[in-house]
Amino acid sequence: MPKIQRVDITDAPKVINPSVPIDAGEMMVESVAAFRGAEKVGEASDRLFETAMKLQEDRDALTVVDHLTKLRNITREYVNELRSRVGKNGIDLQPEAREWLSTSVDEMTEELGSTRQRNLFRRLAASEVDQSLNQVAAHEYQQLTQYRNDLRQDSINSTVLSIRNSYGNQDLITRAIDQHVKQLGVIYAGQDVSDYKQADLSRLQLEAQTHVQHWKHTTITNELMTKFPGDYEGMVKHLMNPENYTDISIEEKNAIGNVVASEFSRLKAFKREQQEDLAGKMWADYNDIRYGSRRGERGALAKWHANVADLTRRGELPPSVMTGAISMQHQEQLAARQAEAWSKANDPFLKDDPEIAAKFTEQAIKDPANLNITKMSEYIGKGLSYKTFEHLSGLKKSKEKAIWTTPNGKLVGNQLIDYRKRYVFDTKDERNNEKFILAFKKMEKFLLKNPDASAEQINAEMKSVMKPYTRSWIGKTLDSIDDYLHSRTVPPESVLDRVE
Repeated sequence: MPKIQRVDITDAPKVINPSVPIDAGEMMVESVAAFRGAEKVGEASDRLFETAMKLQEDRDALTVVDHLTKLRNITREYVNELRSRVGKNGIDLQPEAREWLSTSVDEMTEELGSTRQRNLFRRLAASEVDQSLNQVAAHEYQQLTQYRNDLRQDSINSTVLSIRNSYGNQDLITRAIDQHVKQLGVIYAGQDVSDYKQADLSRLQLEAQTHVQHWKHTTITNELMTKFPGDYEGMVKHLMNPENYTDISIEEKNAIGNVVASEFSRLKAFKREQQEDLAGKMWADYNDIRYGSRRGERGALAKWHANVADLTRRGELPPSVMTGAISMQHQEQLAARQAEAWSKANDPFLKDDPEIAAKFTEQAIKDPANLNITKMSEYIGKGLSYKTFEHLSGLKKSKEKAIWTTPNGKLVGNQLIDYRKRYVFDTKDERNNEKFILAFKKMEKFLLKNPDASAEQINAEMKSVMKPYTRSWIGKTLDSIDDYLHSRTVPPESVLDRVE
């Protein structure tokens, strides 16, 4: 900008008016520029204000949306809790829900920081509250309907039970049906119950008719079963007699006959079940006595058999229990005898080898005092039984049993040994040894019983013991001689020795 020239007018003449030449257009340039700059600043300020207002609105909207989301979540949980109530507890929920929702909206509104946010939140929350109340109302209506239907069904069930307990009394039946009709008016107060009434009356009257007929049939059935206990043919004959029960039709008589047959079969089945239950208990007792905790109890098995026989005679047990018990007892006895026989025949500790037993028996007869018990014990279970070992070893240890050292014992022993060597008992080695041992035991028993027997008594006893063997021996010897004469061959040396 050009500098304005200043004139010092202190010394100017007073008659001269000072004047400064001014360029007005040049002076307005600066003012116009300043004015236009101010206009631009104002426009920028307006834009900034509008932007600030928009940002504030967006910030308020975000805050309200967060609060609305929070309200929606807690409202959903509350409504779900109300919908979990069913039946009687699910009725009249709307006042409680309305109060809770109103309180929740108020509390959450107070948490907002501006009036704008509060107003916006309330407008949006109103829709959420209405939706929640509609859900509660729908659930309440559903539960109310179900509750009324349940009350109606309970009343029907109670009426049916009263009809069935009326013993066919028509007054009691009518009174029970009328009570149900009154109950319908209470359950559906303010509603038209004509349809419900008509449907329920039809159902209850059919139930009453069925019950009255059933009670009549049951009464006649009980009368027949009381008059003819256990006689089904007599019941049917009396029922079908035209002179009896003239107030019922033939169809009803057939129905009663079916009831009688069913009841008779039921009683028989019941008795059979009782018998089977008792049979199971008796078999359990039998197993306990034979193999369980009562095994070995004296007299328990005999008492069990006696009890079974008594119950069978009175018809409380099926005959199969007694026959089965007897059969089992016979089988057990047979099995025990077979086991004992098998044990004697096959157990090496119970069975003797005839040759080994005869050998040690001969040694005991000859010299019982010097019998080698240690060597003899080595043969236990290997040809010598425990019983034979105990017997022969007792001849050495017991003075009372050492009869073979006496003169009579030596005489008898030598004779028995001679018979064995000459095969008098039997021509076969095994049987000869077995019968030798048997004869030895018989003569030993005689000598123990008669220690002072005379020679004549001993000789008579010996003949008695040897009689079956000598007779057999003579017969076999004669057979051998006969074979020799027919074959004209030299007989074996052993046969000639025995003949001599």
